[in-house]
Amino acid sequence: MADILDKKITLVQNLTYSTLGTYNDVDTSKYRHAIWMYIQSLYGIRHDDYNYAEVNVMLNRKMKRFIKTVCFHPYEITNSLRQSIMVDFKSSEKVHVLLIVMEARLQAELIYFFRALVKLNNSSTTA
Repeated sequence: MADILDKKITLVQNLTYSTLGTYNDVDTSKYRHAIWMYIQSLYGIRHDDYNYAEVNVMLNRKMKRFIKTVCFHPYEITNSLRQSIMVDFKSSEKVHVLLIVMEARLQAELIYFFRALVKLNNSSTTA
């Protein structure tokens, strides 16, 4: 099961057409990684080996607000909000960003779930 989840997460992280709007041959890895790390940090997961200043370089306030809304209050997303974000992106690129948001959120939730499971297992074996 872990292998399947890992492959699913890795696929979304590495998915790219190497485009950004009308530009071709663009390396979007830093952008995708900044989105992922920002979401993880929203859920309280911080990585020692990542420079979080990159998030502020790659994501403007409007984009961060959009990501936060998608993560925590998806029912508050309006057409005007959706249209005001990633204006120059292709539809497929916007969908990819939403996939990244969903998978990063899932990974964060799984980390907390498995940590609670291990804690429960350890407490029942010591009792």
